Amino acid sequence: MHPTIDEQLEGIARLIERSVETTGDGPESERLRTAAGTLRRVSKSWALMLPYLTWDNEATASLIENLHIDISKDLLDQVHTIDSTPMDPLDFVAVHDRNNALRGVLAHAIQSLPASAGTARAAIASHVRERIARDPSSGRSRR
Repeated sequence: MHPTIDEQLEGIARLIERSVETTGDGPESERLRTAAGTLRRVSKSWALMLPYLTWDNEATASLIENLHIDISKDLLDQVHTIDSTPMDPLDFVAVHDRNNALRGVLAHAIQSLPASAGTARAAIASHVRERIARDPSSGRSRR
């Protein structure tokens, strides 16, 4: 099907850049250039976001489950509730909402970790580094 979403976003970016040519230099043209760049970045990453969030949901839930010794049963129950809620795996909004909920639980887990939980903290740091590296919206994704 043409134009694809990528092609449409690229076309809008080109139109914005043509507008920049007529506005000359100044703050407005800089904002338009930034908008065109943002559209190009979105056009390259939007299709990768659902698989990325799906991976992150699975990885975050698994990470929290593996912290079970160091975190409260209440937090584990929250993960089980989030994971047991029916969801269409192709519904981006639902997958994103699940991601936000899991990251919220992880944030609470981090706060509740005892100072002696060095291994758990290292696992969380590793997960966060992996998450950043895989994030397609950063423009630096390695996956």
